[in-house]
Amino acid sequence: MTLILKDELERLGANDAPWLGFGTAHLGTNGERTNALRVLDEAFEQGIRYFDTARLYGEGEAEWVIGEAFAKKRDQVILTSKAGIIPWTDRKMLRVSNKLRTTMGLSSIPVEHLFGAFDLRQLKASFDKSLKAMRTDYIDVLLLHECRLEDAENDAVKSWAESLKKAGKIRAFGSAATLAETDRILAAESGHLDVIQHAFDLSMTTDRGAQNDKYQRVTHSALTHVLPMIVGQLDAQPGLAEEAQRDFGVDLTNPGQLIPRLLRHSHQCAPGATVLFSTTKPERIAPVLSVLSQPASDEDGFVAHLKAILANC
Repeated sequence: MTLILKDELERLGANDAPWLGFGTAHLGTNGERTNALRVLDEAFEQGIRYFDTARLYGEGEAEWVIGEAFAKKRDQVILTSKAGIIPWTDRKMLRVSNKLRTTMGLSSIPVEHLFGAFDLRQLKASFDKSLKAMRTDYIDVLLLHECRLEDAENDAVKSWAESLKKAGKIRAFGSAATLAETDRILAAESGHLDVIQHAFDLSMTTDRGAQNDKYQRVTHSALTHVLPMIVGQLDAQPGLAEEAQRDFGVDLTNPGQLIPRLLRHSHQCAPGATVLFSTTKPERIAPVLSVLSQPASDEDGFVAHLKAILANC
């Protein structure tokens, strides 16, 4: 049965923005596990119940952090992970081979992340590692990481995903692809996919599949590109911030006021979608939820103001 994220998140959610999810791409990197746990604990305390990760994230550490954080709260969260990119830390055979090459006086082969790992053997190994790392016997949503339409339509992959559903190992299956591949996947109307994850931000004129209710959708990168652009323009033209303060009562120089409005815009463009938010600083989470819990005022005018700022970049 297709996982209905919107309904489930409203049931689990403990805040006024159950559509807000938390991304973990940078958690656990460089051994920062203690801080990563603090971030996840704070996100949960603030009512966030959707957590997005991948075998790749944190160079293979993010899933382990999630497992530690939610082992005793598994039934209170929705966990999404991805397969298709193998982190360099999982490429043990190549690392062993390099040691042998070194002893033989040969140059080593760079150990890098392996993209396009959609061979069924690779996918199964990745999925099993994800289950172990996250200390769970099922994953709510499994996505193909940076896949192509051809990967998503592969018969062996489709059969495998269906077998995982029937066994209760996953509840939903989908793609996490580039915008170009997302367009191809949407056009193909792949009937076996439940979830479509893709980037969306203020600079885009339309959301992918905004009118397509065949899929549950998750959007990410609402801040990644536009936030630095807006900040840069505010530094160059302080008057823009003064206008926003005067006309909309929003201090654009305060990330705690700007960030939630960028997230809200992504949600308003796709009301049924989960919008991912990410930070490595736990103290930034509560201010975001505080603003999202307040009624929006002249949202259209404020968004137009931000778009005008971006137009000058």
